[in-house]
Amino acid sequence: MRQSPACSGMNGLTIAVRTWPSISRQDTGAGSARPAPRPARRGSLPAGTPATGVHSTGPISRATENGTAELAALFRSASFFVLPSHYEPFGIVFLEAMAAGLPCIGATTCAMPEIIGDTGALVPPRDPPALAGAMRAFFRDDAACAELGRRARRRHRHRYGWDQVAKRMLASIGRLIAEAA
Repeated sequence: MRQSPACSGMNGLTIAVRTWPSISRQDTGAGSARPAPRPARRGSLPAGTPATGVHSTGPISRATENGTAELAALFRSASFFVLPSHYEPFGIVFLEAMAAGLPCIGATTCAMPEIIGDTGALVPPRDPPALAGAMRAFFRDDAACAELGRRARRRHRHRYGWDQVAKRMLASIGRLIAEAA
């Protein structure tokens, strides 16, 4: 793993934000049909955030109808989802992105490899060059990115949809009852 000394101690969001300036306008397809970034509204970004191209919405509450709608709109406006966390015990946010049809870029730690599988890209934690490379690859190949998004939606539905979770839970409960009898 190529860990930059400048990155030690930073969380995944900080590394993603600081990686953004290495992605050129050509890499992002700026000027194409992709929506323009939304302006900052609330919240804060890590120190050293580039002046352009990265904006914070701050926390969005799923407990309100407006928050749920806002989150859905953000996912619809995205080409892919990036969260290179160093520690993400389960990563429900990846499932939310996958349900919205977004391929994900995550780190090779914790549950991210299991969740993302072959529907996105995995990069070593604290490795800005690898993260930038994965982001460039997604920006440069819209067709591959769209296919990964379709796979992500299918993977979510078949492995993590509530009907599938309920079936696995009932089977587990049934085994426990049988063992206890």
